[in-house]
Order: sequence, then structure tokens, then C-alpha cells
Amino acid sequence: MRSVSVLNSILLAFAFSIAACGSSSGDGNDAGVECPCEGGCNGGACNIVCEGEDVCADQTFNCPPGVPCTLVCDGIDACDDMLIRCPEDFDCNVQCDQKDSCGDSEIQCSSGDCLIECGADPAACTGALVTCGSGACTVTCDESEPPEVQGCETAASCTLCS
Repeated sequence: MRSVSVLNSILLAFAFSIAACGSSSGDGNDAGVECPCEGGCNGGACNIVCEGEDVCADQTFNCPPGVPCTLVCDGIDACDDMLIRCPEDFDCNVQCDQKDSCGDSEIQCSSGDCLIECGADPAACTGALVTCGSGACTVTCDESEPPEVQGCETAASCTLCS
């Protein structure tokens, strides 16, 4: 009986966090948009921020279904060795800003457009693998070494770092 009560509490807390994402409370969420993300929504996209050293490293992250997704990896090794799956039919943006912030990560794009931004640090995307989906696939590199990219032949378009 106690386990049922704990489960109900967890489900209630989850339902509250989803409902709260659609508020206009000044927390970075769009008014009237139901957003299934802890980081809130901005411009209609789910925002996930991994800020700090190793904060999201070695994890699997599935962008929530039904909304575009932005994942910001801001910190040394912030998203290192991470598996990132973009949502079906919605755009996906992954920003890798610091040393090895997306190093050795696998980013799986889907049918929406996919933008991977490798920032100014030369090692921001070192060892990363981007698998393009059927949408447009764009990888930019300010000064970073480019990640390995697969699937350009099936993407609507493919623009890579030069």
C-alpha cells in the first residue's frame, strides 16, 4: 500500500512540473505552451542546459517528443560520452561550448532539422559522432575540430564545417 502512495506522489509531482512549464511566470517558459522539460521552453523549444564540469556526462538523453529541443553543453566534459537522441518530426539543436563539452558523444538526429554547434574551443566536439536523419543536417565549427558525421546521403541537406 505504501508503494502505491509513493508512486502516486511521484506521478503528481511529474504532472505538476509539466503543467508548470506552460506558465508565464518569468522562468524562461513560453506562456500557454505545455513543455515537458525541466529547463523550460523558450521560442517554442524545450531547453536543457548542462552547465558545469561532467554534469551530464555518460548519460542518455532523449529529447521529449512533440517539441523542438535545444541542449546546451556548457562546461568542460559537460556532455562527454553522452548519447543524445533528437525528437521525431521536430528540430534539434546541440550547442557544445567548452573543452570536450561534447567529446565522444553520439548525437542521433531524426526527421526534423538538426543543428550541431561546435564552439570556439578546439576540442569542443573531439571524438563526437553525429548521425544525420532525414531532415537538414548542419554542423558548424567556430574553431573546434569537427565531429565525425554519418548519414549525409539520406539527409534533406547536409552542411558541414569547412
